[in-house]
Amino acid sequence: MAKPTPWKDEYTLLCQACGYVLEGLDLDTQCPECGKSIEESLAKDRPGTPWQRKASILSMIKTWYLVFRHPKRTIDEMRIDEADGIGFAVITPLLAMGIFSLALLPIPFVSKYISLFGAVVGVGVVSVMYWLLGFTYSAIASGRIRFAAKRRGYRVDREVSWALAGYASTALILIPLAVGTVIVTGFFLGIAIDRDHLDRDHLLIIIYRMLAWNAFLFCLPISLVVFEVFTYIGLRRCRYTNRIRPQETCPNEPRG
Repeated sequence: MAKPTPWKDEYTLLCQACGYVLEGLDLDTQCPECGKSIEESLAKDRPGTPWQRKASILSMIKTWYLVFRHPKRTIDEMRIDEADGIGFAVITPLLAMGIFSLALLPIPFVSKYISLFGAVVGVGVVSVMYWLLGFTYSAIASGRIRFAAKRRGYRVDREVSWALAGYASTALILIPLAVGTVIVTGFFLGIAIDRDHLDRDHLLIIIYRMLAWNAFLFCLPISLVVFEVFTYIGLRRCRYTNRIRPQETCPNEPRG
């Protein structure tokens, strides 16, 4: 059962520690409920992630690093924006599979057993399926975040849930990067050792095919754990996030 929400809207000033409504209280005092300074709960301008400050492949990679290395700092600095979260959830698995594809597509040019058409179709199908699964998982996670927040009485709307789910999708890059690295390393090592007899039944190919599957099975639970841990941390840190209320625009005065 959902807990009642005493706040008026997503811009009502709340204590970020306990959720007590601070609207109208003296800013120099403390929260009557938990004693946290009201000034510490005031809405502040978030600098945003590197991706939010300037969208580029380099800033995307920097943001991925921060999600893994400094999840709390990333959550505290990212701008709460539903559209940005959805966009990040769309681009992240797409870019990861793009890197995966670029790594695998050169293989037909050095192997007489794999055609370029077969490689393009195979990689394309796998990429589309992975992207669909990744984005769907992020969308479901966004709904789960709002559901959990509602049951616990947290103030988490679509803007917050999609921001968290979108950046948590960074965990989905582990699988294609790990599997792609194993496949490419194994294949080109095989080319260097025995190019003339390197077919799908070659011992080296069989070994690296098994290693690729093991990389997938190893990274899958790790990716899911990283995803869920990031959303859990985000839910805890953003449960009563205060946002700056947009300035009300005054109607244009008639010109004389």
